[in-house]
Amino acid sequence: MSYELLIEEREPIDGWTVCTVCLSIERTAKVYRGKWRCADCGVDTSNDSQRALKQYLEDNYPETIEKNLREWSSVKGVRAAYKMLRSARYKCLLVLGRRLLGEPAAAAAPAEPAP
Repeated sequence: MSYELLIEEREPIDGWTVCTVCLSIERTAKVYRGKWRCADCGVDTSNDSQRALKQYLEDNYPETIEKNLREWSSVKGVRAAYKMLRSARYKCLLVLGRRLLGEPAAAAAPAEPAP
């Protein structure tokens, strides 16, 4: 549901952070340096895995996200459900990144929004 809010432009992108490990996003105004732990994958802040979503998208151009999606799609031995979830999250990030840069995002619209 969280990506849906951003894709449908019901929420501003500024108030969100992304886990760089599993690409889960959560609504928060600041990046925690203390006891934050990702609700999806359980990683903590020891490896700098929580970033402001807008900053993440500015640092990772749509071409980079698209390349990561292609590489992720070719990974073997991953559970199908996790592979689909992460692919959907990459597609959502691609749409948001293109929107942030003012590019048309119609070509990269996800088939179904990620949770």
